[in-house]
Amino acid sequence: MKRMMLWPLLAVLLSTPVQAHLLKVFVYADGERLQGSVYFTGGVAAAGAQIRILGDNDALLAELSPDSQGEFGYTVSTRRDYRVVADTGDGHRAEWTVAADELVSDLSTAQAKLAAAPTVLGDEPSSTSNRSCSSLSDNELAALIERAVAAQVGPLRRELQAYGDRTRLADIVGGIGFIFGLAGTLLWWRSRR
Repeated sequence: MKRMMLWPLLAVLLSTPVQAHLLKVFVYADGERLQGSVYFTGGVAAAGAQIRILGDNDALLAELSPDSQGEFGYTVSTRRDYRVVADTGDGHRAEWTVAADELVSDLSTAQAKLAAAPTVLGDEPSSTSNRSCSSLSDNELAALIERAVAAQVGPLRRELQAYGDRTRLADIVGGIGFIFGLAGTLLWWRSRR
């Protein structure tokens, strides 16, 4: 009878939360846009998720649907903290906060200049892009640089986040080794009786 009670107790003590379908959301600021992706642990896109953009006091600013790769974007109008909530409707929910300091410092100037001078960050240097660059003020140039850096760093941050979410082979082998070690200890203890 005591042995029968040992197994359920052992199962409860060794159980851990299952994260096979843990929902993840990642968002970064790209100039005046919030770019993001929503996915399950392991990298599978959560294309059917509902994305809500929340502002101050959890005021709903927008509801979005990601594309088939789980990607979404939202253009902000003011510089403040934004909370992004992803929900699949079946109990999976994830949140990400984008701080105001991640956004470009002057949204109105950046939006106007980026629309007026699209060739500044082009591949081919030309006299037109050199003239556009020399006519920019220091603040406008800083906003363009911030956007270029965000466009390069944002995807790297997303890949790093996804890499950290993957189950590694070493984790699996370590878990199996732990189970065998525990079983060996229990068998040794049992043989001593």
